[in-house]
Amino acid sequence: MRFGRIIQLLGGLCALFAASVAWAQSVTSFSPTSGGPGITVTINGTGLSTASQVKFGNSPTAASFQKISSTQLTAVVPADALSGSISVTLNVGTTSSSGSFTVAPRVDSFSPAFGGVGNDIYVNGANFISGAGQTVVRFGSIAATTVTVTAPNQLRAAVPSGAVSAPLSVATFAGTNVTTSNFVVSGTA
Repeated sequence: MRFGRIIQLLGGLCALFAASVAWAQSVTSFSPTSGGPGITVTINGTGLSTASQVKFGNSPTAASFQKISSTQLTAVVPADALSGSISVTLNVGTTSSSGSFTVAPRVDSFSPAFGGVGNDIYVNGANFISGAGQTVVRFGSIAATTVTVTAPNQLRAAVPSGAVSAPLSVATFAGTNVTTSNFVVSGTA
């Protein structure tokens, strides 16, 4: 009986220690709070020396990162990063930032590839922000006057008057993404 009680006490102490270690590990801040793929973000916190993974939002890809100290990491925003909290996987679990990192928009595709003034085009990608003026779509240098973000990964924009055949750009306060192919405005080259 005595041996069983000792084991029970040791188990309780181990659980208490693990809980105190988990409590001591946290993300307290990060800088900058927005940006595009490839930028380096400094993550501050406590107990970060056991970090094994850093993710931005629900990104499918972990960020490459470097341990600076037990209170600081630097991480590079991956190409497929998504806006959201920054999570750090540690030896006793995962801790996440209370604030969100906003990733610059990403354009994966748009359709149709051509159309006339007033026609709607649909842009698929990531990190679009809803709200008047939060996401801007340009046809070359001409901004669309009607942009509707239907989901963080899809938007609809009307081809504006004066648009010419050119790459599309999608911008938010976090940055800009420009397509590699042109949207062709009907009647222009």
